[in-house]
Formats: sequence, C-alpha cells, structure tokens
Amino acid sequence: MNYSPEELGEITHNALVIHGREDEIIPVEASYYMSTHLPNAELHVIPHAGHWTQIEQPQLFASLTRWFLTRES
Repeated sequence: MNYSPEELGEITHNALVIHGREDEIIPVEASYYMSTHLPNAELHVIPHAGHWTQIEQPQLFASLTRWFLTRES
C-alpha cells in the first residue's frame, strides 16, 4: 500500500526507519520517502546489509533500536 505525503504527515509519533543499503527486495528509496514525509522520522541506512538488517547487522540494529526506545524526546 502506498501512503500519500499528506497521510504520512498526519503521523506525529517518533518513527525509526532502518534500511539495508544493499536491500534487493525493497529499494532504499522507499525508506527515504517514508522518512521524508513522516515528520518525526529518524532514518538509518545500514551498509553491508540487505533486506534482513536485524540478522545481517544485529549489533548495530540492536544499538539503534535501544537508543531510539530509551532516548529522551
């Protein structure tokens, strides 16, 4: 499903967007689109990872997730 910029703009929660730079299933441009239109998005493009960043770069994925969930907003 595609979401319009207006629909995404209505989502005001903090959002963490993580994408593997070498993802061959979903283009990284999809995450750029989401993070551009979600007003409170944080985008991290992970090198040396494809579609399964949580498996291919588990320590970095866990660190980013932990930081995002425990940071002061």
